[in-house]
Parts: sequence; C-alpha cells; structure tokens
Amino acid sequence: MQVFPTDYSKKIIAIYLQNTNRNHDILKQVEEINSLLIGKNIITVYLKGVGNLLDNLFSDMGERMIGDIDLLVQDKDYLKTAQILLDSGYKTYKRVYNDVTTLKHYPRLYKKGHPVDVEIHRLPVNEEYTKDLDTLSVFQNKKVAAANSNCFVPSDEHKSLHNFVHAQLNNHGHLFKIISLRDFYDFYLIMKRTNFSDIILQTTEKTKLMTYYYLLSKIFNIQGLPDVINGDKQVSYLKSIEWYSEHPNMYNYYIFIQLSKLRLSRLWRY
Repeated sequence: MQVFPTDYSKKIIAIYLQNTNRNHDILKQVEEINSLLIGKNIITVYLKGVGNLLDNLFSDMGERMIGDIDLLVQDKDYLKTAQILLDSGYKTYKRVYNDVTTLKHYPRLYKKGHPVDVEIHRLPVNEEYTKDLDTLSVFQNKKVAAANSNCFVPSDEHKSLHNFVHAQLNNHGHLFKIISLRDFYDFYLIMKRTNFSDIILQTTEKTKLMTYYYLLSKIFNIQGLPDVINGDKQVSYLKSIEWYSEHPNMYNYYIFIQLSKLRLSRLWRY
C-alpha cells in the first residue's frame, strides 16, 4: 500500500541519499581533523550529532542530519587546537568577538571543500551548567567510538546528560516548552543504552530531567517507567504544552514574556 504521494516519496529518498553521502564526507572530515590533532598529541572527544554518528547510535548512516562537528578539548589544548586547524586551511567567519578564551567554544571554523563547520569546545555546556557536566568528567569517562578506534566520544551516561542540558537548559527548551525532535530522537536512542536512575543522580535539575523523560515516554509510548516520572509537575507540564499548542496567540505572548525576562536578567549581570 502506498502511504505517501509518489513525488513526495521520490523527494524524501533523494534527500536521504544525499544525506547519507554527506555523512560519509563528514566522517572523512573528522578523520582528517583527528589525524592532525593526534599528530600534535591532542586528545579530543566528539560531541552531539557527530559523536553519535561515530558511536553507531543510528541504525543507518543517512538517518541523522549533522549540522557541524563539535569537538571537546582540554583547556590547555583549546587555543592550540584552533591554531592547528587555522594553519591547515580553516578560517573563521568575519565577526567581532570578545576574548575567545572566555567563550564556551572557539568561533566557528570552516574550510572550503569540506561539508560542515567545526566548533572547538573548551566546555561541553554553558558555564552555569558545568556543575552537571564539565570537561574533566567527560574526559575521565570518555570511550572509544564504535565506528572509529582512533576517536573518543562521551560515555552513554554523559551523552544523555549532555543532550538534556544542551536541549532543555542551554537552549531554554524547558522554559519555552519546546522539544527539538532531532535532539529528542537522539535522547530516545541513547536512553536505550543507559539507566535513567543513574542519569538522574548526576544532575542538579532533577525535575526538569524527569519532565524531559516523561515527555519521551509519552511521545514514544515507553512503558514501565519509574512512578516518580509520572509526578504532578510532569503531567502539568505536558498539559501546558498541549494547551499552548491549541492557543498559538497566547503562546506567542508567553514567549515574549520569557524572552523579556531573559534579556533583563542578562542586563542585570552586567
């Protein structure tokens, strides 16, 4: 039985094939970068999408679209790594930056003829969330990537924690009541490899993580989760998402208020 129109199916297949080839090219780019850094005795841990791709999280090479290469290095190697890539032909976009040593990651680097940009991280998450996940702990628990024995990726526990912090805290997904399906799907696959009760012990944002996992259970229909996941706060949060989806004008007003609060809080810091 044909579910989708023929033209639509052909388009999706073309996108899938294009993405498969692109991901193969991204892995070649990773291998090139990794060889440069290993040659200078620099160890790196590959994060997020490319880390998941390297670790065979996905059942198919074309399953996941990758936006860039995120790699984590120790602070002592941060500027050195950037210089190595710059010397090899990478460039930064022409923008004005503050002191790069204070940034979470070095300004994005690109190289002509290479599929994606590169972000060199000295921190895995925004500084205010490093109490949950810091560079030292990621390096101490890193593991060899399943698809490339010369590359390191975070442990599965740190992958799931990083996914949550990045999507729900760094990018304010919890505050804005937004779920990135790409991040959520990654989280779903990672959680198949891990134990939620181990992850919850590693975060100071337990209620928000439980809410994220609760939404996962509802969207992907996961059965048999711990009773604590079905708490009043989690149920209330899901109902608020459903209500705002039915009242877009009120949601826009809600976002305006939250953005205003964020901007004021940032001004207050300075």
